[in-house]
Amino acid sequence: MRFFTKLSLLLFSLVSLLGASVGNITALNGKASIERGSKELSATLGAPLESKDTVVTAKNSKAQLTFKDNTIITVGKESRFSVEEYLFDATPDSIAKFNMITGTIRAVSGKIGKIAPEKFIVRTKTATIGIRGTDFIVQVSSNGEITILCMQGSIVVRSADGVNVAIVPAGSYITLSAAGAMGEVKEFTPEQLKKMLDEGLNLSAASGDVLPNGAAILHPDESLDRGAALDVERLVTDTGVTITTERILEPAVNVQHGVDGATFGP
Repeated sequence: MRFFTKLSLLLFSLVSLLGASVGNITALNGKASIERGSKELSATLGAPLESKDTVVTAKNSKAQLTFKDNTIITVGKESRFSVEEYLFDATPDSIAKFNMITGTIRAVSGKIGKIAPEKFIVRTKTATIGIRGTDFIVQVSSNGEITILCMQGSIVVRSADGVNVAIVPAGSYITLSAAGAMGEVKEFTPEQLKKMLDEGLNLSAASGDVLPNGAAILHPDESLDRGAALDVERLVTDTGVTITTERILEPAVNVQHGVDGATFGP
């Protein structure tokens, strides 16, 4: 039985490596493209995504990506986001590794965030983000500064050199300089949340959403929802619960002194 289980996992991995779809573009506003190897493909509604794909959005454009485990990621305007590695087989062997190159994303983790939270990772140039069942925003500015904001659940941010680690609970954010220096974890205000959404995710009224006929937006991203009002106060109130684990919190982490006790990821 164990042999057949391993064989099934091997075959599943081989299919993924050969270009099997790991998700689709489920909403599109403006123009976007998919870089796949040496090819540049025009992003269209329903277009399949593969491991190693990079999604690039144009000015005043964004795309919603839905993966096999129901992880939903909104790629904001003028952004580059890549699928580094993805495998979902409904077991703890599942993995989701993404790379945020520039711009803004909003991510809501799916089943992998529940069954294998330590294997759901978003990387940036100077930090790695681990999660547990969460809704968060990552913004990489043109000068290289990174802002990470958590709206639900809890995220663990590790500097690229592995020295500093910080736990960012719901309702809080952290920044990293272009050189990788990590700031303090602070609570965000409704104004800060709105500013981040405006800068990275909200588009002008001139851009029309491209959606399946009669389909509802799956991602809780108000700026994609055909002009629905953004209720920032409600967002902050409704997502004020911190969800963490002893594995993440023990032993204690001191960001300022670089004590690295938290672990996540493979």
